[in-house]
Amino acid sequence: MFYQAKFKIDSYVNGGTLLKAFIPGVAISNKYFINDIANGEIRIDDGRKISSAQRGLLYALFTDIHSQLEGWKESRYSKDDIKELLKAKFCVKYGLEHFSLSDVSMEMAGEFINFVLEFACEHQVRLKFKNFEVAKGIRDMSYICFKNRVCLCCGRLNAVVHHIQSVGMGRNRNNVDHSKMLLIMLCPFHHSEIHNIGNESFCNKYHVAGIFVDVATLKALNIKGEYGEEANV
Repeated sequence: MFYQAKFKIDSYVNGGTLLKAFIPGVAISNKYFINDIANGEIRIDDGRKISSAQRGLLYALFTDIHSQLEGWKESRYSKDDIKELLKAKFCVKYGLEHFSLSDVSMEMAGEFINFVLEFACEHQVRLKFKNFEVAKGIRDMSYICFKNRVCLCCGRLNAVVHHIQSVGMGRNRNNVDHSKMLLIMLCPFHHSEIHNIGNESFCNKYHVAGIFVDVATLKALNIKGEYGEEANV
């Protein structure tokens, strides 16, 4: 979940900061709280506006989606229409007000880039090589690729799971807790290469790394394993 909120410093406790938060128009269910405490992530808007690099990547993504997505490329939608449609979907999903890419915050732009990349992967839009290489530097790109079975090296679809940490000879993969192991999604070509040159050389060559993946995502991808009650997140 991602919400816009206002924060106020309440006090400093044990070397940390106690905040009060107000989320306009949202009633958060108490199911997320244990003893009135929930875990989460806070990103403070530092006032910086969208960068030219962020804006350039977004418009490149709009072009790829416009030219490839079945039903959209044949329609009368322009690239500006695609931009506005995706912005509207993003705002509806997270309960946000309409924003402009001319002056949106850098934090919001980053979240929107993640959303557009996720949309492209879900709809099997193959990004141009240059655009994909730029997108690889986005914070959540490794997870987005994994979740959508996209090769992290080249963007090919229908990728397979590779364990950066070896499962071990003779071990049944269905009896392994994959959430405790570093994983990466690779197409058949790159999967073969990583076995040939080794994990370290491969990761250095392509500037990629394995990630820990939560159990819910692993199960959604039908990756069978011996999972405990808790998942890495």
